[in-house]
Amino acid sequence: MVDRQTFMETLHGVEEIAKTAAKPLTKEQIMEYFQGMELSEEQEQLVYDYIQKQPVQEETEDELDVKVEELRSSTEEQKKAEEEFLNSAYVKMYLEDIAGIEPLAQGELESLYDALLRGDAEASALVVNQYLHQVIELAKRYVLLDVRMEDVIQEGNMALLMTVNELLGVEEARDVDACLKEQIQLGMERFIDETLENENWQNAVLARAGLLNEAKQALAKELLRVPSLEELSEYTKLSVEEISDIMALIKEKKAR
Repeated sequence: MVDRQTFMETLHGVEEIAKTAAKPLTKEQIMEYFQGMELSEEQEQLVYDYIQKQPVQEETEDELDVKVEELRSSTEEQKKAEEEFLNSAYVKMYLEDIAGIEPLAQGELESLYDALLRGDAEASALVVNQYLHQVIELAKRYVLLDVRMEDVIQEGNMALLMTVNELLGVEEARDVDACLKEQIQLGMERFIDETLENENWQNAVLARAGLLNEAKQALAKELLRVPSLEELSEYTKLSVEEISDIMALIKEKKAR
């Protein structure tokens, strides 16, 4: 026996899917959502007919134009940011430092990778040199983020050095090129995530500090004295410990 509540919840869920689908759902696609309900052929047809009556959401010509314009603007913004990045003093100096490193042909690189995996320490240094320029190429992906690109590059170089060291002498078949690019990118992204998370935390602290300052002023007027931590806690709904931490951070920042 079909559970009515489960059936209706599923039906409404498929309704929403059908409304936003790029094209009408087939009967087979719709029935996949009702697996295990043991619907008869007549019931399946009723469900299909009901869902098919739902209008498919189509984009108007104006909406498509907006999307195209957004994509074009985003691409142009990325391109402009990349150009500024490559013309920055730090990147120019970085590229000048590695300008003398001749890129190897693919066959030479493969031989170098094999030597690295066999434990050739000289090969490890050569592999690092070959990937210093790749670090810049990978860093370009993040130029629109609010982070110091010099630090992103340094983190990429650290990830490169660590990964080459880990691959040295593993004596196993590896896609060295894919491994290096992946780890360089992961190193950069870990740094970016930590940086943005820290900035969000600092912004939250600053917001609470502003609230705390306003609360102190308001209570001082009302009480005709400096309010206690407990009174500030009651007024702001922040814990006494949190207020103490914020005050300590403000004091530390002023001392710098």
